[in-house]
Amino acid sequence: MTQVFGKVRNTAFVKLYANASSRRPVQLRPAPAGLGSPYGSKGVQILGRKVWRVADIRTANADGLEPFPHHDPFSPPAMAEVIVDALISSADLSARLSSPTAPLVFDCTTFLRPRPEGGFTIETGRRLYDERGHIPGAVLLDLQADLSDPASKLRFTAPRPDALARAFADKGIGDDSDVVLYCDGDIWWATRVWWLLWSIGFDRAAVLDGGQKKWMAEGRPLEKAARTYPPASLTARPRPEAFVDKQGVLAALDDSKAVVVNCLRPEQHDGSSPVHYGRPGHIAGSLNVPAAGLFNPDNTFKSPAELAKIFEAVDARDGRRVVAYCGGGIAATGDAFALKAVLGHRDVTVYDNSLQEWATDPSLPMATGSR
Repeated sequence: MTQVFGKVRNTAFVKLYANASSRRPVQLRPAPAGLGSPYGSKGVQILGRKVWRVADIRTANADGLEPFPHHDPFSPPAMAEVIVDALISSADLSARLSSPTAPLVFDCTTFLRPRPEGGFTIETGRRLYDERGHIPGAVLLDLQADLSDPASKLRFTAPRPDALARAFADKGIGDDSDVVLYCDGDIWWATRVWWLLWSIGFDRAAVLDGGQKKWMAEGRPLEKAARTYPPASLTARPRPEAFVDKQGVLAALDDSKAVVVNCLRPEQHDGSSPVHYGRPGHIAGSLNVPAAGLFNPDNTFKSPAELAKIFEAVDARDGRRVVAYCGGGIAATGDAFALKAVLGHRDVTVYDNSLQEWATDPSLPMATGSR
């Protein structure tokens, strides 16, 4: 399960495939010197057809990778992409923790508790981190306090890119860091942090597939000692397409080439749940792909084929713009991550403030029912 991006600075997770949907590996061999490419001679040649630099790709094309010129006149061009693993298995993480190149590991656990009188209470994973323990070496992140805009009246609003880069750098993430993100419970707390990193151009993060639930079920070790990493230097390379505001949602609703996806559970989508964000139901015209339905019982993501089928049911296929939303921009990143990082869709964005903004504005259309 993988991600496809134009900027790849990490070789630890890099694999190449002939086709992103089939995941069929291709042969690799050193690229010939003197290609006359702006990337120089470091790279790989894919069956002699197209050459890409893996070690340090720099391209302004955010939708895909820029190929080297075609150098084999006897073979037709091959479709090939550099794939960076956005998911890491518990077995792979366990092996890497004992290696000299161990990644930085972050516990992103957060809980959003509905209050009887309405509204929600944010609870960090501090108690579980301290009392039950965490993956060895992991540092706890406080999503609201550390990685959200303090000036916003809404929960979890993404900070400006430069402020976000400083916040991550304060936690120890630098330009050359390898990062693994996990959480206890719903995986979308980890995908939210992954999406924040991706939004500032950081491509070296992976989400632990199955999270702490699977890690513990396999009997892997935990520790209770609180951890920190020394501050680092992280350069923001903003991807403004990562997030959209309410005007962007309205535009997508009027765009026949776009689909707006509600990532909340069906009972919240149809308005039958007592838990809502100001008005029950969903953004009028949006379709429901619950983030909770993207996972297996062991908390791992479903296979790419299963995920593709789920999204194809609402015509959220590659080539269409997908706007994902939820209550506060968290569960939406579960769907966005699956589309972007697992399936390789190019045009995916998250409505950051989601229903906590939309549902409290009576001028914005809401609907109940399954459609």
